[in-house]
Amino acid sequence: MTGDGVSTHLQKEVSGLQQKVSKLQEDFVRLEAKVETRLQEFKEEFRGDLQMLLSRYFGPPRMGLQLKGSRIREKAVHQRNQSYVGDASIKSSRLECPRFDGSDFRGWWTKLDQYFEAESTPECDKIRVVMLYLDGRALEWHQLYSQRNGGLRMLSWPVYMKSMQDRFGFGQFGNPMKELVNLKQQGIVEQYQDLFVGLLNQLHLPESYALSIFLSNLRTDIGLYLDLFEPSTLMEATS
Repeated sequence: MTGDGVSTHLQKEVSGLQQKVSKLQEDFVRLEAKVETRLQEFKEEFRGDLQMLLSRYFGPPRMGLQLKGSRIREKAVHQRNQSYVGDASIKSSRLECPRFDGSDFRGWWTKLDQYFEAESTPECDKIRVVMLYLDGRALEWHQLYSQRNGGLRMLSWPVYMKSMQDRFGFGQFGNPMKELVNLKQQGIVEQYQDLFVGLLNQLHLPESYALSIFLSNLRTDIGLYLDLFEPSTLMEATS
């Protein structure tokens, strides 16, 4: 079987796994709805039996109290239904992990980092999530890397990503601090700002340091002009 054939076969398997996961999620939501409905029916039956028992020993409740209790029960049921609908909508609106085919590793890594932060993905699950969204060369690399390193259970996320960076991100990650300090405004301010922010996102610099570097590397006349306003944050300097 050729390399393209293997890639196509693996892509079909991954696609099949994704479909199964989606179906399981749908089945789980339907099961939750059935359980909630049955639980509500049981509660109503229990209330009816309890009311009959109380009426037998203490007589029927006064009309005002009975109506008030009914309104309270209706309000509680309505609130539970709203709560369930809200939970279901949250589950169905989960973000999709960015795909990777072996190109633009740096851009993909930035999106992936944001995705994991938004989803609060634990480190032990990250490889299993990523592998379902690999295509082409990246998927072939994953299969070979996993086989040669004892299988999926033996892989650790930091080592896995370092190996992937060495394979697909060669030359895309230099020394961001050095690049930031050496970055000078050549064209318009917006272009300089975009490059500056891109490098700054890879670092964890205090606000005062970032502002100082940004102002120092602007064109002299623009830097002097901004100094007149005495910006205290990078946001103030770029607004």
